Amino acid sequence: MIQSIHSTLKQPILSIVFGAMFLIFLSGSIKAQDIQFGLGASLGMAPSLSLNEKNSSASFYSVYADLILKKKFIGRAQLSIFNSSSFTGDLEGEVESGLALNGSLGYNVIFSSVPKLELPLMGTLGYVSVKDDSYHWPGMQFGATFAPKYMLTEKIATNITFRYLIGTAFNNGRPVSQTDVSLGVMFNLF
Repeated sequence: MIQSIHSTLKQPILSIVFGAMFLIFLSGSIKAQDIQFGLGASLGMAPSLSLNEKNSSASFYSVYADLILKKKFIGRAQLSIFNSSSFTGDLEGEVESGLALNGSLGYNVIFSSVPKLELPLMGTLGYVSVKDDSYHWPGMQFGATFAPKYMLTEKIATNITFRYLIGTAFNNGRPVSQTDVSLGVMFNLF
């Protein structure tokens, strides 16, 4: 079982590591004051979730980490756990567990007129896994993430994240897609 988990998560984790290395390459020489790192947590809703042509919606909670270089380039690693009892539609009462692991890379837009507002625009790659009472649906997804963030203080921010992800299940090539929105709080560690 541990080998199965390792082989399943290997590709998304490698994508996140290579993405972080790419960000460092893009930014050139880096000084300590050029790096921002934060941890956050959020609650969200996926009003459109499609697995094997079954349409549903569900709530989830996430933990995530943002790495921002020179206030321009952003990388995010995010783990989302679906609330199995919240599934509605075609999957209502069928889901035992579900999770998504995503890595995102992009550009952080900051307006000089509103310096407390940041608008990260990111491409996203990830892994999703939903297990129902008869089958397990693991799959890869790609898409886009838009995550406006407002700095309440120098160390605390609130953000709302919009994601659109499409992909296919590993085992049968069927579509696995989702659209979601979440509201969270983030703490900048440095």
